[in-house]
Amino acid sequence: MNIERLNYIFEVSKAKSISIAAYNLHVTQSTISQAITSVEKELGVTLFTRSKQGTVLTFEGKQLIVVIKELVEKAQDLKEKAQYYQDELSGVLRIAAIPGLMAIILRVYSTFKKDYPNVQLIIAEKDSKEILEDVLNQKLDIGLINFYNNFPYYTNDISSEFLFNSEVHLCVSKNSHLALKESILPEDLQNETIVLYNDEFILSFAKNLMEKVPLNLLFVTDNVDAIRAAVTEGIAITFATDSSLKDEVTILNGQTVPIPIVNTTYSSVPFGLIRSKNKQVALMNDKFISYLKKALVLFEKSYIRKDKRRMS
Repeated sequence: MNIERLNYIFEVSKAKSISIAAYNLHVTQSTISQAITSVEKELGVTLFTRSKQGTVLTFEGKQLIVVIKELVEKAQDLKEKAQYYQDELSGVLRIAAIPGLMAIILRVYSTFKKDYPNVQLIIAEKDSKEILEDVLNQKLDIGLINFYNNFPYYTNDISSEFLFNSEVHLCVSKNSHLALKESILPEDLQNETIVLYNDEFILSFAKNLMEKVPLNLLFVTDNVDAIRAAVTEGIAITFATDSSLKDEVTILNGQTVPIPIVNTTYSSVPFGLIRSKNKQVALMNDKFISYLKKALVLFEKSYIRKDKRRMS
């Protein structure tokens, strides 16, 4: 019995479509069809039938798919155990992070790629909800997200883990009258013009603040460059988490200044990782996450210090 053919059949049973299964497995539809025909001939039963619901299992197929699933998973377990002894990973690992955490992923990338050159890393930048959906649908293997309203939870297909909290900062032009302040109170922001990144937590934070003091909202955008330009030129101020500001070029070159905000209802947001429980990438997931956690230790230690918020 050919394990690869059984894997094709198992994928069709999940996708209920030969075309989707072929896309997921990066093979042709004819390869999938031939595998089904071959296994059906070998077993002497029909496994699938076509209906309005797609390519679905027959009664016999539903009984046999349980055994097929076990065989496919045991074969994958065998491969993974062999890789531990070889210490040489290979395959594709799909990772995404929200914009503020992309710097962490990029720090890990070069080290991990050097140690495991046969692993292809596909990295994307998306918002938290999109990452969560993609991991659930097995379009991504690992995601770094903000846990605000995206509570960590466990299912049969996904697990999550808290990583760290990140404080909210005000970011202003170096020429702003607020730039020399050690910290910012809500009343300090009265009638200031703000621009906001289109993030659920940031928008909620700003809404809560605007209930206390009047603020002039200029625009909300997904374009980081537009926010950067507005703040640098002194047109507006903005809010961001300290983790997202860690490698901000305008702070590093002194054009903008980050200042902690105090006396607000909530001033920090939890971040964490979510991961697929897909056994085909379990070992690569574990390895990459171990590298990620080491990088986070260094990342947290290098958060922007108070003395760097002061103008020279």
